[in-house]
Parts: sequence; C-alpha cells; structure tokens
Amino acid sequence: MPLMMWLMPPQQYDFTRFVERGLIPLLVLFQATTISPQDAAKSVGKQVTVEGVVVQVTHTAESNTTFLNLCAPFPKHCFNAVIFKSAQATFSDAASSEGKKVRVSGVVKLYQGKPEIVLDKREQLNALTKE
Repeated sequence: MPLMMWLMPPQQYDFTRFVERGLIPLLVLFQATTISPQDAAKSVGKQVTVEGVVVQVTHTAESNTTFLNLCAPFPKHCFNAVIFKSAQATFSDAASSEGKKVRVSGVVKLYQGKPEIVLDKREQLNALTKE
C-alpha cells in the first residue's frame, strides 16, 4: 500500500476515504501551542490551545449562543470560547465548565476587540479539573 503524508492537524480530516482506496495515511502530528488567556490576543489567526479557568458561563437566548469567559466575568473577560446555536447540542454540558480549568483549542479570532475561539467540535474543549 502506498503511504501518504500530511503536514496538517489530523482532527480536521476524515481519512476513511483514503484507507478505502488502499492508501495508508502517515500523519505528522502537530501539538498546538498552549498559551494563557491573557496572551490569546497575540495569537490572532493562529491555531492554539488556551488554558485557563472559566470564571463565567453566559447564554443569550436571543441568539442561542453560549460564552465561556476566562480571566473575569463579562465585560472584563480577557478571552472567551463561543458556542453558537449550531453547536449547542454538542456542548450541552457547557454550563458545568464554570469554575473549572479548561483547555480550548482552535484558531483565535478577535470580536469587538477581545480574543475568542469558536467551538464546534467536542474535542476543542477539555476540562482539566473535576468538581
């Protein structure tokens, strides 16, 4: 079987179709850089993992959006993880993240001057501590 090599994060790709064709994907895994929520603004446009404590979880019924605020409650937060309506079912337990240390992975974007990562896949949010 021929070998294939990608220099990309594997979680973004479905390799089933390659295996079905007799190709074996050889993955070169990248570990996202882990940063603090305070440093997230310096990483806009980059794939990172932000590690910090969720100090507030808020939900807006109007847009069905959930915000996990790190550093301080809104509006003084330094970073947030955003769960839009389309991903609410995937993160139905998001409210239980409040007070826990978490890792949030994804591409950092700025929204209204604050860094954020939009969550749409379960593996993007990992709790590091339990109650």
